[in-house]
Amino acid sequence: MNTKIVATLGPASDGPDIIGGLMEAGVDVFRLNAAHGSPEDHRLRIQRVRELSPDPEVRPAILVDLQGPKIRLGVFESGSATLATGSDFVITTEPVLGTAQRASTNYPGFARDVRPGDHVLLADGSVELRVLETDGVAVRCRVVSGGPVWDRKGINVPGVRLAVGSLTDKDLKDLQLAVSAGVDLVGLSFVRTAEDVRALRRRMEALGARRPIVAKIEKPEAWQNLDAILEEADGLMVARGDLGVELALEKVPFVQKAVIQRARRLGRFVITATQMLESMVQNPFPTRAEVSDVANAIYDGSDAVMLSAETSVGHYPLEAARMMARIIAETESTLGNWEPPGSAPAPVSDAPILADAAIRVARCSSAAAVAVFTVSGATARLVAAHRPRVPIYAFTPQAAVARQLTPVYGVEPILTPPMTSTDQMVAYLDRALLERGASAGARVVFVAGQPLGRPGITNLLKLHVIGS
Repeated sequence: MNTKIVATLGPASDGPDIIGGLMEAGVDVFRLNAAHGSPEDHRLRIQRVRELSPDPEVRPAILVDLQGPKIRLGVFESGSATLATGSDFVITTEPVLGTAQRASTNYPGFARDVRPGDHVLLADGSVELRVLETDGVAVRCRVVSGGPVWDRKGINVPGVRLAVGSLTDKDLKDLQLAVSAGVDLVGLSFVRTAEDVRALRRRMEALGARRPIVAKIEKPEAWQNLDAILEEADGLMVARGDLGVELALEKVPFVQKAVIQRARRLGRFVITATQMLESMVQNPFPTRAEVSDVANAIYDGSDAVMLSAETSVGHYPLEAARMMARIIAETESTLGNWEPPGSAPAPVSDAPILADAAIRVARCSSAAAVAVFTVSGATARLVAAHRPRVPIYAFTPQAAVARQLTPVYGVEPILTPPMTSTDQMVAYLDRALLERGASAGARVVFVAGQPLGRPGITNLLKLHVIGS
C-alpha cells in the first residue's frame, strides 16, 4: 500500500496481541495521544511497539500528539450529566464537581476571555450554550441545544481568540518524555501561526533533539495562516474533529482538499484524521459513507489516513485497521492514471528539480522504482509529492530518518550502512531490490547527492539497470 495507516493506541489496544495484530494489518505509524493516559501508559506503549516490531530500526514509527491548550470541562459527580435545553449552566474556573447546573473548566482564563453573546460548544459541538454573563470567575450560559456531557469533554468557543499559548506546562513535560523515549514524530495541537511551530522546535532544540513536527490544522487561524505554517512544519494533520466545531461543518471538505493540495506543493506529508471509521468504535463494520470518506481522502492525495477512537477505545480495533487496509488497497487499485488535485512541488532549486526529473524519467523509461539515497529524508518526500505509480525506496544510514519517512506516501525506508562511493550505493541498491522481488534487468531511477553524507545536497540522477 502506498497510503499509510496511522493508528492511535489506548486502553483497547494496549495488549501485545492487539499491537502485533495492528502491525500485521498494515499499521505504519502508532499515535500516542498525550491528552489521555499517564506517562507510564505511554512509556509502556512505546516499549511494546519497539519490542513487537519486526524491524524496530525502521518501522513502525511512533507519533506523540501533544495535547496543546485544549479547554475541557472538569469531572462530574456521576461521570456525566444531561443539560436541558433552555436551562442555565455555569462554567467556573473554581474546582467543583459537575452537575447538570454547574461544572468547572481546566482553563483559568476562560471567564475573562468570553463575552455575553458568545457561543460555547461542548462535547464536539453536540451541546450548544450562549453566554449570558461573566464575572471573571464564572460564566453563566443558557443551554441553546441540550444533551449529555461527560468528564473532561472539550469546550470550543468559535470566533473567540483565547489568551492561551500554544504549549502548556503539560506539553513540555510530555515533550521531554517523547524525546527521552526516542519517539519519531511530534504532533502540535491547535496551531494558529507559524510561530507556534517555531516555538516547539526551539523547545526540542533546547532538549538536544530534532524531530519532524506535524502541525494539526484544527483552528480557523491555522487555515488563515496555512502558507506560513507550511514553511515551518514537516507535515500536517487535517484534524477534522475540532476543525468541524471551530468552522462551519460544510466548510471542512474544501479545507481538507485545499490543505492537501498546498502541502504537496512544498513536499510536506499530510495525515487526514478524525472519525474516518467512527461507527466501528461500536460496530464491526463501517458505514458506506465512511468507506467513501476514506477513499476520497486517498483520491485527494493524503499521505496517510488515521484511526483515533476506533483503535484506542473502540470494541473492534483490529477489524478497523483491517478495514482501513482493505479500503486503501481497493482505492489504490482504481487510481490508474488518476492524478490527485493540485500540483507537485515547483522545481525552483536542485532537489525539487531532480525530484521532478526523476518522475519524468521513471514514466518515460517504464522504470520499476525510484531509489533515493537520502541523509535527511527531504528528497524522498519531494519525490513522493509527485505521487509516482512505482515504489519509492528511500535508502538512508539514519535509523531515525528511516522511521520519520514511514508516514510518507509510497515510501519504503531502507536502512543502510554508511556509504563511501556511488558504486557502493548502486551495489547495495541491487541487493536490496532483488531481495524485495525486483527482476534483474529492470530499470530503476537513482537519485543521490555528492559529496556523500552531506544533507541538503541532491545533484545526481541516473537511470540504472538492476544487476548491470
